Amino acid sequence: MALRKAAIDYATCGALHPINERDRVSIVSLNAAFFDNDSAIRVLEPIVMLRLAHWLQTSKVAGIHGVIRRKLEDDTFSLTDAAFYHGLVALVWETLRSEPLDRWLNFPGLRPSWTQHGAALILPRFRQRRQPFAAYNRNYRSGSLLGFANSSDDVFTWLNNASRPFLIPDEGFGAELLFMLDLQNGNQVLAIVHTHFSDWKRKRRDLRVVPVRPDELYKNSPENSQRLMGILSKLPPLPIGSRKRARASDTPKDRYARLPLLRLLWFAEPWRVREAYDPPVASVNFRHLLELPAPVEFRLGDLERTILESV
Repeated sequence: MALRKAAIDYATCGALHPINERDRVSIVSLNAAFFDNDSAIRVLEPIVMLRLAHWLQTSKVAGIHGVIRRKLEDDTFSLTDAAFYHGLVALVWETLRSEPLDRWLNFPGLRPSWTQHGAALILPRFRQRRQPFAAYNRNYRSGSLLGFANSSDDVFTWLNNASRPFLIPDEGFGAELLFMLDLQNGNQVLAIVHTHFSDWKRKRRDLRVVPVRPDELYKNSPENSQRLMGILSKLPPLPIGSRKRARASDTPKDRYARLPLLRLLWFAEPWRVREAYDPPVASVNFRHLLELPAPVEFRLGDLERTILESV
């Protein structure tokens, strides 16, 4: 997976990072890289990167589907070393364009009506009071979809005036990926992705986990937590459905989530699989997701442009 990460890093941001890989001698023997020091190698030839990119676009092992299958088979497999999140955003972007939410996400308990429809990526713009989000062009993808936050300030900058639809937040946030959706019913929701779970639970081979509570986001920074809750409170209440009916009426009572938040569990299931959560929780239906065509993780044209600019 080291060559996968090297190709994606170069294609998305033009970076040539050293590679730490057990089979680095084999990689060097193929003239795909050179020794950078005693413990790492580096791909220096742009033409090698181009060949790697072509390989990555067609490989069933090195593509994002292969990374997911590897993680499902081996929970100790490192997602970071496999450039998982770059592939994940492409996968989510493509899936949202063609699939209703409940086809590729499993919602425990009573499913809100909006899960039966598709959703669109939007850019959070909470600094603008009248319109706290902007549409993201679903038919055109320019550059990388993914942004990175080094601090909480970067996260709030993204929430206030995002230019990219996905963000990897700082370590203190309490989730691994953020993006915002415009739902079919006219509501908006902040989706937060969780991929890291406690080791003791995984050693028992139990895929169930207790989802992170909203008050555990920025749990070590009450100021940032309060600031985040304040931003989310600006969105309309998120309906989550109800089996209870109003007195002398056949219409179910309206029920709303405490926050417009959607917690997505990758490689895990919610602890209560038959009860709905507030705010909503969903796990991934990998059986369906892996049947879909593999997404285009980056454009070869972007990579070729990077190569031309480097020579």
